[in-house]
Amino acid sequence: MSLNLKQIADIENTQEVKLYPKRGIAIAKGEGVYLIDTSGKKYLDFMTNLGVNILGYSNSQITDAIAEQLEILPSTHQTFYSKKRAEFLKEFKTIMPEYLSQVIFTNSGAESIEAALKLAMIATGKSGFIATKNAYHGRTLGSLTVTGQEKYRQILPQSHQDKADVIHVPYNNIEQLRKAINKNIAAIILEPIQGEAGIIIPDQNYLSEVRNICTENDILLILDEIQTAIRTGSFSAFEQFGVLPDILCLSKSWSYGIPFGLVVTSAKIASSMPKGGHGSTFAGGPLACTVALEVIKTIKKKKFLENASNMGKYFLGELQKVKSPKIKEVRGVGLMIGLELTENVTPYLKKMQDKGLIAASSNSDTIRFLPPITVNKKEINQALKIVQEVFN
Repeated sequence: MSLNLKQIADIENTQEVKLYPKRGIAIAKGEGVYLIDTSGKKYLDFMTNLGVNILGYSNSQITDAIAEQLEILPSTHQTFYSKKRAEFLKEFKTIMPEYLSQVIFTNSGAESIEAALKLAMIATGKSGFIATKNAYHGRTLGSLTVTGQEKYRQILPQSHQDKADVIHVPYNNIEQLRKAINKNIAAIILEPIQGEAGIIIPDQNYLSEVRNICTENDILLILDEIQTAIRTGSFSAFEQFGVLPDILCLSKSWSYGIPFGLVVTSAKIASSMPKGGHGSTFAGGPLACTVALEVIKTIKKKKFLENASNMGKYFLGELQKVKSPKIKEVRGVGLMIGLELTENVTPYLKKMQDKGLIAASSNSDTIRFLPPITVNKKEINQALKIVQEVFN
């Protein structure tokens, strides 16, 4: 049965709970750095499902591995040992600091945050958290308590918000963070670079000072790298800031669009979690682990981390040359770049989409570019041409 755009839209608009504004196109397939809609029109994908498809689309090595594992065994519970899970863990260990040796498998970023918050409470015996204003950590009940954006939190009854034992302080403000410390704080949770807030990059010493505060006060540091990992030019962004977390949350970019996430921590912290203290039916399955394994291998073999760094510097530099009174600032690390405007971004996202470039918003005033780390200079130049046309 073939459905046209109107039929697809009618079905979704009628039967889906209206959680997202629709973009007015239906995506049919992906090829390399491009998405193709049901009419056959191609778009440069500089959104990548909000940071998920970092290797683009139609990578034969990964799709062949998926097909093979689907035929063999797509899912098995973690109460059984799994060859693919073990192969992934062995490879994953090579890209993590030695002390981050223990893993909890999840299916998404929000699940990783939920598991991390639970683990921090169990490990410390405390229930309080410090998070930052404008942070985004997810929209489940637990992750919403540390998400620092009112537009997401205000849907909850005030009674739930009041009960949540979370203090929100301004990002990049050490003085306010120190004032928020109390004896009940289990952990401080941060994004190394705030994504949803507008690609906000920390001051040079901010994260290291946060680390010192945590150590001095026996507080755990949780780093949310659900969006920053890999695309900023290293497997973990904390490597670039010289800061080591106690708990690391991952998802999005590790598994080619297959639901997958991780919480990574030390043996000491992990030992506090009792058997049965956490679990997930689908997490850590052989299909997801197969894909995540191939993603790591592909990135290493093709030197895509170097490409993310190099192409990110080029893209950032060229965007900063675009002159328009509507552009306030351009900032970013690797291929995580924000174009801040003096007004709402929505009409400009639409204009870029009409011209064949898909990007995302970040806050209401910042266009967020999250291209695949496979992107080359020719493709970036195509995107730059569209940006120039829209703003000039």
